[in-house]
Amino acid sequence: MHNPFLLFISRISICKSKSLLAAALLCAGALTAQSWQPDTTYGTSNGLTWVGSNTGAESLWACKPAPDGSLYIGNGHQSMAPQYTVLTRLNAYGQADSSFGNFGKVLIPQAGLYTIGIQPDGRVLAATHMYYPTVHHNLVSLRRLLPNGQVDSTFGKDGKVDAPLGDFWFQTVYAIETLADGRIFVAGIGQFYEPVIQQLLISQFLPNGDRDM
Repeated sequence: MHNPFLLFISRISICKSKSLLAAALLCAGALTAQSWQPDTTYGTSNGLTWVGSNTGAESLWACKPAPDGSLYIGNGHQSMAPQYTVLTRLNAYGQADSSFGNFGKVLIPQAGLYTIGIQPDGRVLAATHMYYPTVHHNLVSLRRLLPNGQVDSTFGKDGKVDAPLGDFWFQTVYAIETLADGRIFVAGIGQFYEPVIQQLLISQFLPNGDRDM
């Protein structure tokens, strides 16, 4: 049985002049900073929006605001089988954006999530991973979705590019950035275990997913 953790998104007003978006894994808890007050105009219930599934005990992996005020949330299970990621888009009011995926959600099966990137044209980049503990190896993929949540088949092979940081056994992606001309930069760490080698890496891709040599 899972612990009753629920994943919510909340917008918090700070000092009555500024607000921020905060993602919290809540379990019978509340915000303690006295100067932070929930923005009750956001979300679906007193400033909160529930973005989890019915399974509980989920992990929040990424949170990325878009220029239009919408918010992308990546959450799911990494330790359970089958592993999956749910990518949710909320509109500026904290409600599920029905124009994205299935009622605001896109399921990425058999993959965890490192980070999210938003291109200037509204397409969504997601760095996903699948870990193989017996060989200390993970398969990292850079995926791209259209603004409506469908797979962008013009990117890489079937909408994804595998091993964006090279041939390292274990890769961790920390950031994705896109230039105005469509070029994509991916930054992270690559590791080997025999011998132990760790390097900070930055890869550059063309708009179609080809590696920019």
